[in-house]
Amino acid sequence: MVLSPVRRLSLLALAALALHAQFEYGGITGTVTDRSMAVVSGAKVTLRSLETNIERTATTDADGAYSFAALRPGAYEVIVEQAGFRNAKASIPALRVGDRLRIDVTLETGQLSEQITVLSDAPLLETETSSRGQVVTLTQIRELPLNKRDYTQLVLLAPGTAVNPRQRIGGAINVNGNRALQNNFLLDGMDNNSNATSYRGERVDVIRPSVDAVAEFKVQTNSYSAEYGRSAGGVVNVTIKSGSNRLSGTLWEFFRNDTLDAKGWTPTVDGKKPKLRFNLFGANLGGPIVKDRTFFFANYEGERERQGTTYTRTVPTRELQAGNFNNVPITGALRITPVDPATGTPFPGGVIPRSMFDPVAVRILSDQNFPAPSNIAALPIPGLYLNTVTNSNRTDKFDLRGDHYFTNALRLFARYSYSDLDIFRPGPVPGYVETSNNDGFGTTATKAHHAVLAPSWTLSPRTLSEFRLGFTRLNAAVRPPNFGSPGPTELLGIPNLPNDPGINGGWPKMLFDGMDAFGRHTSTPQFQIPNVYLFNNTWSLMRGRHSLRLGFDKQYIQTAILDVSALIGTFRFSQNIFTNNPWGDFLLGLPATHSQTSYSVIYNRKDLTFLFLQDDFRVNSKLTLNLGLRYEYGRPIVEKYNRLANFNPSTGERSFAKGGGTFERALIKPDRDNFSPRVGFAYTLMPRTVLRGGYGSFYNFTNRQGREGLLGMNSPFVVDLSRTQNRTTPAAQLITLRNGPPPNFLATATPRDQVLRGNDPTMSDPLIHQWNFTIQQELSRGLVFEVGYVGNRGLQLTRFFNANQARMMGPPALAQRRPFPVYNDIQYMDSGGSTSFHSLQTRVEKRWSGGLSFLHSFTYGRVMTNAPNWGDGGSSTQDSYNFANEWGPDTMSVKFNSVANWVYELPFGKGRKYASSMNRAAEALLGGWEASGIWSWRTGLTNTPTSSECGANCQLSSAERTQRADATGQTITVDSPTNFRWFNTAAFRPAATSYGTASRGQIYGPGLNNWDFTLAKSFAVTERMRLQFRTEFFNAFNQVNLDQPNTNASSGTFGVITSALPGRSIQLG
Repeated sequence: MVLSPVRRLSLLALAALALHAQFEYGGITGTVTDRSMAVVSGAKVTLRSLETNIERTATTDADGAYSFAALRPGAYEVIVEQAGFRNAKASIPALRVGDRLRIDVTLETGQLSEQITVLSDAPLLETETSSRGQVVTLTQIRELPLNKRDYTQLVLLAPGTAVNPRQRIGGAINVNGNRALQNNFLLDGMDNNSNATSYRGERVDVIRPSVDAVAEFKVQTNSYSAEYGRSAGGVVNVTIKSGSNRLSGTLWEFFRNDTLDAKGWTPTVDGKKPKLRFNLFGANLGGPIVKDRTFFFANYEGERERQGTTYTRTVPTRELQAGNFNNVPITGALRITPVDPATGTPFPGGVIPRSMFDPVAVRILSDQNFPAPSNIAALPIPGLYLNTVTNSNRTDKFDLRGDHYFTNALRLFARYSYSDLDIFRPGPVPGYVETSNNDGFGTTATKAHHAVLAPSWTLSPRTLSEFRLGFTRLNAAVRPPNFGSPGPTELLGIPNLPNDPGINGGWPKMLFDGMDAFGRHTSTPQFQIPNVYLFNNTWSLMRGRHSLRLGFDKQYIQTAILDVSALIGTFRFSQNIFTNNPWGDFLLGLPATHSQTSYSVIYNRKDLTFLFLQDDFRVNSKLTLNLGLRYEYGRPIVEKYNRLANFNPSTGERSFAKGGGTFERALIKPDRDNFSPRVGFAYTLMPRTVLRGGYGSFYNFTNRQGREGLLGMNSPFVVDLSRTQNRTTPAAQLITLRNGPPPNFLATATPRDQVLRGNDPTMSDPLIHQWNFTIQQELSRGLVFEVGYVGNRGLQLTRFFNANQARMMGPPALAQRRPFPVYNDIQYMDSGGSTSFHSLQTRVEKRWSGGLSFLHSFTYGRVMTNAPNWGDGGSSTQDSYNFANEWGPDTMSVKFNSVANWVYELPFGKGRKYASSMNRAAEALLGGWEASGIWSWRTGLTNTPTSSECGANCQLSSAERTQRADATGQTITVDSPTNFRWFNTAAFRPAATSYGTASRGQIYGPGLNNWDFTLAKSFAVTERMRLQFRTEFFNAFNQVNLDQPNTNASSGTFGVITSALPGRSIQLG
């Protein structure tokens, strides 16, 4: 019998009892020698936790080596005993998450009762691993300024990380040029990744614990060991605090108020600061239940917020609202002189008579909230509308953890975490007008669960095993701002639109070329509910010079999804259709396209299997080799009831799921060849100099990006109907606002009317090759400098495009120029994307001593790709037949990025260098002060020049496309950029054809220069109780950090920046 690679490796793993090691732990190893440097075998080594008094013992082997694996962060001591020698004790003040601390002990002859004590910190030089990363310590977590106390901000302390400050998704961080969804979030070593697609639930992780519940965390960024996979970006592992023999706890309250904040640069309608009321409060407690045996930790945190946010929109001028198209100051498609669609001649005087207005258009324009342009002196831009609305947020979350030691060799821990989040964002325009251009508006309600049960056994001093069972659930629902109000037929009088209490709420979407849309967003309401069942088991083995870890990890994912595009209908008004002017078409009630989608919930199923073997081989005292092999298999998504349909461009045929094997159910061939070798070294060139380097291949599983699991959104399971029309459409078939679509509109669907979705049946899982070469130099005790070259090459990346894009040249009819004339647009995903990243990275770190710690990270790099982050501006392809033209800087490519942080105890007062014996009054005034801060500086993000129009030759559908502008050949940059002219707008113009000549990522936006500070004062209430008051300043110097410019050449605000990041804000705690 021939076994598949999965079964062969599974049997190998089980035969070796190979099970998955975890990363929230540290480890201690060492060698025991005498003064002549001869190894001492048979010595007894005892490790004792100073927090729980739990002890573990080991005996040195023939090489004098000992090892302790799977140690929680904390304080320890190591005691070495051997007949004929004095006892030696090493005190370890702080073992950090992920540390592999080497404590080599030299015994001296003497009596056992005599003892030598040494103090040992985890070394800053990494002499046993080739991976790159950064530990964020408890001191940094506790003391650094964090806006709204979100620990994920500290991930950006590591070199190679970047984030767009305007991304509404917390934790959407790019690591070394990889996509934000390629990061791997772990909580206590257990998978903590959200499997809700497209960032649903406002997060990429399931549980985001409160800062005061976190012990510490580590970020792995490149060439990490075979223990870690699933994704190719950063590995972010957070450790929740646990109880000890000492009862301890914390109470906290943080608040912000607009009274404390500076007025930002972004103009507002009345010149007043947007309202802000923010409160963050909570408490935790940990301690013993049974001394030395059973411990608990509990944490609760609540957040309440009301925050004003200012939006800008492009709206029709008062003249346009009256039908007057003379001297229209707005550029682009709205400036086209309208013609009478019945005759093809311009309207007399450029004015459409009000008597010809569609009654639905009249009702919309008569709405009390329909916006007119704002009169803002600071932004005198025609058609610009500003409004400030108030967002609200309510969050409650808690963590419960228990640890029990049956014996020193048998331990059990369990934890349950829960989060309840409710965010409401009204549309930028009041009432039903909304202008909700993305699904971030409305109500987002998220309930998250994360549970783990983990027994572990120390079978011998050299063998440890740990099992883990886990469960996560993220119930994420998004509802439009006016959900529950009457439907569009009742509100506007458009007949034959869907009318159901489960989907009603506001106007249908009205989309325009050259202007912002109004009405509610198309894809709400929606929900996604992923349940994830997790199992893994760890074995750690010490065999001579080999430190072995072998592992198995299984994940089973169930997801219920409602995510369709146009439940209550969408109307699009385009140029060159009826009046040639999209606003003119609206006034006459003549949409170019009407779309509707049927209601359907799909139930996707996916499972992941991971196996690995890692051998860290200490060749000699100077050289350690890191050798690993990982296997990963992700079964393609299947649907519970086999309601999947796919399209194959190579055959032009559709296929439908049926019972049987994986391919028959998933319609995608399983990718079973995902072997990932990992090779690295660490070489101690000199006592203070270490050379490190590594290579690894990594796979990414694409069940979180928003397009992979939607084969169930195809007909006949879902009807996604778009009907296009123009002047040649027979009057009896014409869809107008006053008459609406025909009754039973969805029942009239034909294949040519519907949008299809497809995945390449032979697509491969994304593969990323990573490498680094790093030099570390210890400058002095506790101070290290690091410089390294870090790179990666991504292949087989998912990319999205229209597989049925019409050719520009050919017959007049759009369908006749498509590869598959009987179908409409085909939203397609394959694995043809690629990326490259090259960088120089440096790091200087001073460990806490003398009341000071600091860390500075610097990255000089560039990311190039033909498949940017899905959902970023300009991320869709322009031409599905020319992917070579898509190659360019990624939307998150940052050339220079510098981040520094520090924590400094002012040296005055009790226990400090100066005035340590001052009286109580002086101590209360001068003692206990601390200052900390974060400085962030980077160059600008890249932007792609786009166009909302493409002249008289615009013959393509807009599906899955980003229409670029035309380049004129002029220089893009200007000598003195301002917010009114950030770049030379004459370098681009609206596209004259369907393929603009501008390149991807040609425009660089403003950079960032931001200083955050904390000033804190601590009071000693009792010997064990401390009271701290702190003031945190964000953007402390109130510097203007402008947002990105408008890069749409068809817009009246092309090249203009209308907003900036917030000014100085103050958080008290």
